[in-house]
Formats: sequence, structure tokens, C-alpha cells
Amino acid sequence: PQNNTILYAGTNTLFQSLNEGKQWNTISPDLTNGDKGGILSYGTISAICESPFQFGLLYTGSDDGMIYTSDNGGVSWKQIYNAFPRALKVNNLIASKHQRNRVLATLISTDETQGDPIIFMSNDNGKSWTDIRSDLPDSRVNVVKEDPINEQILYAGTDNGLYISFNLGESWQPFSKGLPE
Repeated sequence: PQNNTILYAGTNTLFQSLNEGKQWNTISPDLTNGDKGGILSYGTISAICESPFQFGLLYTGSDDGMIYTSDNGGVSWKQIYNAFPRALKVNNLIASKHQRNRVLATLISTDETQGDPIIFMSNDNGKSWTDIRSDLPDSRVNVVKEDPINEQILYAGTDNGLYISFNLGESWQPFSKGLPE
């Protein structure tokens, strides 16, 4: 968010380009479980975000359920979430535009038969997590977004449709007014 010439890409490690993709550098160790536990042959970074408040405050999520953070541009990393033993994929990470220490995460089961909503929020850079699925129906949460103006409003896109929360995930309701059928 601070510099549009910087790009990030992930395998099991995080790569950074400071020149729009002309040259890439590895800026992390393995940020996955480190074995054949992911959707692919090995765990892969499936979500990347950078805080709009601080350059170099990075978050990564992997398809084998790990979330890591770095507050120094990738010099050092700390694991802040581990979904094991459940087979979960981090499919969406949001570094809040409203609160510096807030991060939101959605995870999906890699078992196709399980569609429970998994959506968490941390207000302390991942030291603790709060389950904010509340009354969402049993359906995969594919994405969560903050309202650009009101920090209390969250949107969740699920396999069943779009939902809105007016109280940071304490309760959810279907959001369909004005949307095409």
C-alpha cells in the first residue's frame, strides 16, 4: 500500500520485488508446515497482505493452515496461527485500514465435505484471535472485507451468498438489497 512498485509472491517462501517484478528476492524461510500437508505437493503461501499503516508489516497465510507475520519487511518472522491438526487453507487475510494492529483471516476446510464458516479477527497483530463467525450459516467463508469508511462494518462472501455485520462480526445478516438476483 505504501509503494506500488513492490510486489510479493509466494511459494512456501515469500518473494519480494522492489522493481515491479524485474528482480525477485526471497525474504522469508518456509512459512508453511514444511511437509506434504498442503493442497499441492507441499504447503504453499495462499494469502499475502501488508499493513497500510506500516511499511514492512506483512502477513502470510498458507494452504496448510499457517499464518505468519513480520514487522520488519521480512527480516524476521513469527508464527501467529496454526490450524493443525485440522486441514485448513488460509484463503483470505486483511490487514485493517482502520486499526493498525487488526488483522482478519478466513480459512476453509480442505475436506470438501466440511463447509463450516471459519473467520477470525485479531486486534493485537495475531497474539490472540477472536472467532467472529457468530450466526453465519454453515457455509465456507471465501472472503471478508472491511467497509472503507465505517470500521464496524464487515462484509463476508460465502458459498451461500453475501453477509454484512454492523458490529465487527458479533452478528451477521444477509446482504442482498440492490444486488441482482
